[in-house]
Order: sequence, then C-alpha cells, then structure tokens
Amino acid sequence: MTTAVITGASGFVGRHLVHELEQET
Repeated sequence: MTTAVITGASGFVGRHLVHELEQET
C-alpha cells in the first residue's frame, strides 16, 4: 500500500514538473 501511494505521488509530481517545463519553452 505504501509503495503504491509513493509511486502515485511521484508520478503526479513528475507529470506536473514536466508540464511546467513544457510551458517554459
């Protein structure tokens, strides 16, 4: 359960960062 939560959070944060980087360029 904990691993799934960490993976989900990491994926969400990762996508958010990628979206911001795409907007910068």
